[in-house]
Amino acid sequence: MRLSELLHRSVVDADGGESFGVVVDVRLVLDGPTDSAGEPTYRVDGLVVGRRAAVARLGLLGRDVHGPALLVRPARWFGGHRDYVPWTAVQSYDGDIVRITGRPVDLPVTTTPP
Repeated sequence: MRLSELLHRSVVDADGGESFGVVVDVRLVLDGPTDSAGEPTYRVDGLVVGRRAAVARLGLLGRDVHGPALLVRPARWFGGHRDYVPWTAVQSYDGDIVRITGRPVDLPVTTTPP
């Protein structure tokens, strides 16, 4: 799978077709199966869903981003609300649509390992 298969795709409820926005980012974790060299690989942990993908790509919307204020405040205002869809909730992704079961949840705070 390539990230381009997920980014900017519409996210809808698999049952009712309710739209939740578009995939603005993909959360990866480094604990997937090992590759031929014995190293762990990345796996998709979940999708970040929002209404405005361009602002999210600036990297200024994270809760742990504190400055510069002249950039962060307008980015947060224009960026709008973002939600999180765990990968286990993704039922299918084909064409321009990602179908999920359930509803997106508030975006979890990520922590940087020491």
